[in-house]
This record gives sequence, C-alpha cells and structure tokens, in this order.
Amino acid sequence: MNTTIRKRAIIAVPILAIIGLALLYYFVKIKPMMRAGREQGQYTDAASRRGVSEFRFEMKNGARSVNDYRGKVVMIDVWATWCGPCIASIPHLARLQEKYREKGLEVVALSVDKGRWSDVDPFVVKRADINYSLAVPLAETDVHFSTLIDLSPLGNVAALPTAFVIDSEGRLAGKFVGAGRYEEIESLISKLIVEATGAVEQPPAPVDR
Repeated sequence: MNTTIRKRAIIAVPILAIIGLALLYYFVKIKPMMRAGREQGQYTDAASRRGVSEFRFEMKNGARSVNDYRGKVVMIDVWATWCGPCIASIPHLARLQEKYREKGLEVVALSVDKGRWSDVDPFVVKRADINYSLAVPLAETDVHFSTLIDLSPLGNVAALPTAFVIDSEGRLAGKFVGAGRYEEIESLISKLIVEATGAVEQPPAPVDR
C-alpha cells in the first residue's frame, strides 16, 4: 500500500510542478500582455506621446523601422489573412492611403500570419486594391498565440485588427483595437498631418461604410 502511495506521489509531484509553472507563466506573462493589448486611446498632447521610432519590421526589401519614416504620419495596421474584420478593412485603408499619401501618410499593414510571406503573397496577388506597404514582424518577435503579440516598443496586441498611429516625430499618438474605427483614425491622422505641416485643418469627409 505504501509503495503504491509513493509511486502516485512521485507521479503527482512533477505534474503539479508543471501546472504551477503554467499558472505562473499565465499570470506573470500572458495576462499582463492581454491587458496591455486591449488598452487603447489617443494622445492628443504631443508631450504625452512615447517614442516608438525604434520599432522595426520586415519588408520585402529588408528590415525597416519607424524612424525611416521620420517626417511622415505612419499608421501600422496589425492584421492577418485569416481575419475577416481585417479583410473588410482593406478598402478603408486603401482609401486613407490614397487620400493622404501626398500629405505625408504612410500606411503599413503588418501581417502576423504564422506563415509570414508565404501566407501574405498569395493573398495579396488577389487584392489589386492594396495600395499601401506590407510587412511582417521580425523573426525574433515574441508571438505567444495568433493574436497575442509583443511588438515592443510599439506595444502589445491582443486582438485583430489593431491599428497604431504614429506622429511625424516617431511618437505613438493613438492605438485602436478592433475594426470599424475608421472615422476616429482618419480624424487623428488629419490632425497629425496639420500638426506636422502647420496647415489649416479641414474636417475629413465622411468615411464610406
């Protein structure tokens, strides 16, 4: 009897240790990332914006950083080819890029597909309306699940799509979680362009729904 109990105890100890480590990992790493990924907002006061110019990503022609777009307003849209709301957002992103390209907007669609370019390329071939830049995270990016990604120093993502809007000085001016935020995003972009150029702000035209 005692031998049976000892055997069960020997088996139970490593199992309990694994469960304990898993719970520790969740509460110390995963849960804070999920909470940070859901946080969103706009930072209208330039002094309250944190610098994200060192955030780097991979494009077809090599690695780039937000700093490479200094002087432009940048919108980084985090998406995936399997994400329905992300796909529905494509025409709106294309319209934003077309409308504000000459005014200094750069839209970068950052795909978090597991297959990276092998997933993105076949999808893009079928979408002639994509008129903005495409990118994938750097290989060393901390991806825990398909929608839980650490994009430091830009920020965490816990849902798709998530859009980051960056001012012309490389500072985070807004984060928008989920689809359908087009009017808010365009309003912020318009204000940031005015802020960068000193032009007179014009109210943005209504966004097609």
